[in-house]
Amino acid sequence: MHAAANSQRDIYVGGGGKFASSLNKLAPSAMDWVNANIMPGQEVRPDEAPKHPQGGLHQPGIGGKVHGDYPGYVFKKSYYTRASMHPVISGALLALAGGAAALWLSKK
Repeated sequence: MHAAANSQRDIYVGGGGKFASSLNKLAPSAMDWVNANIMPGQEVRPDEAPKHPQGGLHQPGIGGKVHGDYPGYVFKKSYYTRASMHPVISGALLALAGGAAALWLSKK
């Protein structure tokens, strides 16, 4: 929604999404290997039957929201994605943190 309302072409979901996209551009064969050897184990649960065998394309979640049930830890928010959606604020905060660090180091 943010990309459509703010004319932003791409928004990567998390730093991992940006990393995968960058790796694919810089070393496509390495990303092919990752996709073939690592990703299937993270995307499929072979010991469970699919919840919606007909697929989810034509059946949205309740209220248009979809939440997964991944059993492991899932980050609730991505600071990378938030920073990419608000670059001016992120740049100002980064400059402020850099200035504070420089001031602190200069006093040592």
